[in-house]
Amino acid sequence: RLKINLTAFYFQQKDQQVSTSKDGINYATLNVGDMNNYGLELETSVLPFKNLQIDWTASTSHSEYKKLELFDAATNTVKDYKGNKAINNPALQSMLAVQYSVPFSKSAQNFKAFIRGEFRYTGEYQLDFTNSYHQDAYGMLNARAGVTSNHLDIALWVRNLNDVRYMAYGYGSYMMGSPRMWGVTLTGRF
Repeated sequence: RLKINLTAFYFQQKDQQVSTSKDGINYATLNVGDMNNYGLELETSVLPFKNLQIDWTASTSHSEYKKLELFDAATNTVKDYKGNKAINNPALQSMLAVQYSVPFSKSAQNFKAFIRGEFRYTGEYQLDFTNSYHQDAYGMLNARAGVTSNHLDIALWVRNLNDVRYMAYGYGSYMMGSPRMWGVTLTGRF
C-alpha cells in the first residue's frame, strides 16, 4: 500500500565542455568548467483504497561551478564565473499524480477504464552560463483517460492543460516549451 524511495547524490564534473572564446573572435568548444552537484530525490506511491493510486515525487539539486572560464565581451577578457549555477537545472522539481481505475467485470483481457491527473512543478532555472537570464518557476497540469487491457490500450490525453508559457532551453538561442497539446495514443502488446 505504500512505497517510498529516497536517493541522495553527489557528483563532480571536471573540464566540462562549453562553447566559448579566448579572444572574442575564434569560438570553439573548450574544456573550461568544473562543477559540483548534489541533491535528494524522493518517490512515494500510496494506494489508500482499492483502484486509487497517488504518486508524489520531489527532487532538489544544488549545482555550482568551481571554475567556469568564459569570454566576457564587455571587458574583452576571459572571466571566471565561479559560483554560478548550472543551466537548465532547477533547484526544485515535483510531481503529484492521482489515478483512479475501474476494472470491467471479470474479463479475460483484464479491461480497465482509468483517469489520471498530474501537477508538475518546476523551480527557477538558469538559461545561460553567466546566470544573466532565467526561467521563473511554473506549474503544469496534465490529464489522461482511457481503457487498458493485457494487449491493447487507448488513451485520450492533454499536456500543459493550463497552457503555461515557459522557456524550455536557452544558451545563445532560446526555445519555448510546448503549448497545450491534445492527443490519442493507441498501444499494442504482443
